[in-house]
Amino acid sequence: MNGPFGSSKELSSFAPQPQHPFMSTQQFLPAPGQKYLPTPQQQFQTPVLPPLSQKPAPLHNLVNRTTPGRVHSELFDASTRKLDHEPGIDLIHSNLVHTIMGNKTPTPPLEPLAINKDLALQFVKAYLDHNNRSYPILNEKEFLGKVATVDFDSFFQSRGNLEASFFFELNMIMAIGCTTLERAGVIDKSKGYSKYFSSKSMSLLTSAVSFQDISSVRSLVLLGIYSFFDPKGLYSWSIVGILTRIAVSLGLNRKIRDVEAKRMTPAQIEMRHRLFWAVFNMDRLISTSFGRPVAIRDDDINVPLPEPIDGEGVETLNVTRNIIEMRRIEGMILTSVHCVKSSEIYPTAENKDEVLSKIRQDIEKWYSNSRLLSSKSSQKGNISFLESTAWFSARYYHMLMLLYRPSYLFPKPSLNNLEILGRACLQNLSFTYNLYTSNLLPLNWITLYRFLTTCTTILYCLCHWSIDLVESKTDIHLCVEILNGFSENWYFAKRCAEVFKTIDDAILDISMSSSNGQIQPVDQLLVDLMNTSSSYHEILFENEVDIWYGDDFMISDVKKKPESED
Repeated sequence: MNGPFGSSKELSSFAPQPQHPFMSTQQFLPAPGQKYLPTPQQQFQTPVLPPLSQKPAPLHNLVNRTTPGRVHSELFDASTRKLDHEPGIDLIHSNLVHTIMGNKTPTPPLEPLAINKDLALQFVKAYLDHNNRSYPILNEKEFLGKVATVDFDSFFQSRGNLEASFFFELNMIMAIGCTTLERAGVIDKSKGYSKYFSSKSMSLLTSAVSFQDISSVRSLVLLGIYSFFDPKGLYSWSIVGILTRIAVSLGLNRKIRDVEAKRMTPAQIEMRHRLFWAVFNMDRLISTSFGRPVAIRDDDINVPLPEPIDGEGVETLNVTRNIIEMRRIEGMILTSVHCVKSSEIYPTAENKDEVLSKIRQDIEKWYSNSRLLSSKSSQKGNISFLESTAWFSARYYHMLMLLYRPSYLFPKPSLNNLEILGRACLQNLSFTYNLYTSNLLPLNWITLYRFLTTCTTILYCLCHWSIDLVESKTDIHLCVEILNGFSENWYFAKRCAEVFKTIDDAILDISMSSSNGQIQPVDQLLVDLMNTSSSYHEILFENEVDIWYGDDFMISDVKKKPESED
């Protein structure tokens, strides 16, 4: 029999195994002074921890379930919830915490900073204005009412009577809001506010996150958002993997049954629905950034889209629903176009064309609605990019790029699709640069990986002549600037920038030669592009940046090209 944590045989794997050497979690950490993103090998691998001196609990103790009605009625009442502390649960809990943190001990709290209530509320507001629209886990009115009761003069010294979960959430929300203000240039990153808040949160991770309830889902969503900005220790892939499993185990992916709804208020039901969509958005974002399968497929979801509550404005909610639709389309591209068995699922050319046509229609409809939404919006200064025309346009061309780039459905795109791909790449690059120069581009690993996908596709298009070299000379230089923007935390981004600088210089030479009436041999130019592309992929390989399985088609196709022309 299988319980919520696996079979009894699987649970025994958590028992002490002295005869088997364990893998130290230290290997998942960067060398002292080194800054880089945890490699995909680390991202997709769960650390095997030193065995603890506890024996696995019997399966019936681990399951220990009561009626579904009681479980769900307690999910929204933290004050009456009594958490299990069975040894087996604690042991699994400990392993999950280690998996998330990638370290044996939490980050020690930093030196106290002078933070008054006005400054704290500024961080909270930044989170609500930006992040809570993509990940709608908070009832804004209710949360601000609770924050208003906090005595910030003593909050950072002692949490007093505050629940551990609320203390964790508030500190993490301020840490995330701080990253938004840092990106917008409102506050100086060197002040260290974000790291200070996150260290306060992480000190309570084990007591605030039980991995068994709604509160844990909220906390893990916050932890996942913050992990986007941390290139060292928080593993986004592991966090989202745990998060989606908990969400499904709690039934968040399905519509609430009538018997459950009777025990909940309309606001509680709505916030439960929104919590699922926050998990959904994060799952799709991570999967698209890595080019990996989604954790929760559309066919397993029947949750209603977010609806207004407590006199809430429709404008903010429309942004949230628009983001959900965008993530849904990205998921369709992953599951229908880049699925490893897509050619078997859609065996004929007509089937394949229908897939592309249907998704293209959805993308165009989404973009049309987005532009309408952007024209009606009252943008919140320079803080949030979610209503920016440049952001919508960048996302539109990024989806087109993912749709038409080499995939398991179309390993070798047609000439017409290559032309569309080339234009989509350069347009995505242009709008991304617009965001970058406007301080609306978050310099986190999510953005970096997505941009590396764009760079990879640009190289592919250059090698297949679907991008005009001379006309694209300005665009290629934009790659150099943006990649250099990431080089502070990811050194390999600087090396990638050097590759594109080489291409930029070569294009400049071609332009000058053309103006002087000289023509550079096409064969030599192609060889130079192939070599440059190989150098770029070698940099990614050396740094274990393994994104998009389908890139194998792009690399092999490029490598074979010169051989066929000899």
